[in-house]
Amino acid sequence: ATVVLGSGQIAIAPNLVTVTRGAESVVFDIAKDRSVTPRTPLPDWIEQRKPGSTAYVSFGFLGRAEVQNDEVIAWRRFFGKSFGEVASLIVSGERIDPSRSNAALAWDNILYNAEWQHGDVWLKLLQTIVMAFVGTVLASVVAFPLAFLAARNITPNWLTNQATKRFFDFLRSVDMLIWALFFTRGFGPGPLAGMSAIFFTDTGTLGKLYSEALENIDDKQREGIRSVGATPTMVQRYGVLPQVLPVFLSQSLYFWESNTRS
Repeated sequence: ATVVLGSGQIAIAPNLVTVTRGAESVVFDIAKDRSVTPRTPLPDWIEQRKPGSTAYVSFGFLGRAEVQNDEVIAWRRFFGKSFGEVASLIVSGERIDPSRSNAALAWDNILYNAEWQHGDVWLKLLQTIVMAFVGTVLASVVAFPLAFLAARNITPNWLTNQATKRFFDFLRSVDMLIWALFFTRGFGPGPLAGMSAIFFTDTGTLGKLYSEALENIDDKQREGIRSVGATPTMVQRYGVLPQVLPVFLSQSLYFWESNTRS
């Protein structure tokens, strides 16, 4: 089988993998002891952290590939048996691999088997949740003070209001996918590009929602705080924030959920 990646390709044959990028090719021997051994010195676009381990191949903007030997040596022993039989083999059965227990072998096969790739799937799920969380939190932190500048009843300056609102409009008008493509070009594929796209888009959206919530507060509470000689900062702290913080929090949580799903 051959996988083509732009000007490069990966050719897979029994016990052999050939990786090509441009005019350079590297051949890896796949041994029965699960080692991956290059026949020639590795170029700078291939990384192998220790002899025989997984080789990481960079194809530039197209992404990265991994050359690894994932033979599932325990599959034939565990497949087709009941839960009790499998549990008995894992706990007290004869060792399939003399170098480690059956429990360690089973856990390794759950995480790193070549067909289901549970470890990679769980890692990507965790990355998705963290990426959505960090992007949403950063957007909320930046949108919070800017919303006070955009609200007419909080900052009675027309130029400041309009400039901040137009800034929100600009961030919001560019689709998240476009921001993602832009940051992927700058940072490369990965969580950083996704977090940046979420941060930019949600800053515009949350800023608009926050400023609208501020403009719709009840001024009687502010007037009461102001009448006792409170400073402007204390007026905002005790007369405004108690009214809008529940709205801010609910909107931020909703956007975190939405970003995780999308």
